[in-house]
Amino acid sequence: MLSVLRVDAGSIITVRKDDFLTVSRMFPACYTARGWRPITPARHRYTRPVSTRQHPAPHDGRADPDTPQPPIDPSAVVHADDLASMGRRLGGLLVDWAIASLIGWAFLPGNSPFVLGVWALIQISLVSTIGASFGHAVFGMRVVRVSDGGLPGLLPTLVRTVLLALFIPGLVWGRDGRPAHDRVAGTAVVLLKAIRGRQAR
Repeated sequence: MLSVLRVDAGSIITVRKDDFLTVSRMFPACYTARGWRPITPARHRYTRPVSTRQHPAPHDGRADPDTPQPPIDPSAVVHADDLASMGRRLGGLLVDWAIASLIGWAFLPGNSPFVLGVWALIQISLVSTIGASFGHAVFGMRVVRVSDGGLPGLLPTLVRTVLLALFIPGLVWGRDGRPAHDRVAGTAVVLLKAIRGRQAR
């Protein structure tokens, strides 16, 4: 594209559009006389750089199964992607409570403290010895020590059962994905398939 630039009253020169800024600087009289100012070409103007950073795709908050997750604690052997979800844990709790309620209805109908005692006995006797109650087994979970992945033992199981019976500790979850009763007892509820997968490696 061509532009016509008038230098004085008696001469006209023709320049390319891209050269207008250079010519106008050589002959300032062509625009200063009328108060004109040179226009900065678009290629010299500042434009905000376009970021080439690739943003991660949105996800539902769960860990990426293809990315190995770090241990939940520097001294732990249990990893974050081994932990059972809240839905599984709640399902297992309901199964155990249903069994305890049936036993309580059979022996002392309407006695809630007795049902709670049966539920606690199920938890302590089974979790401390085989690492899983009836509900844990139904939903494919195991209770382990976070330090070495072994059976929790009697004392940690007793501590987590008492705290879980108080109800409130079960609602307080830490950043590592464990509720308060597991954090205090040094235990974790993990997926059975995660344990088998690590043993097969």
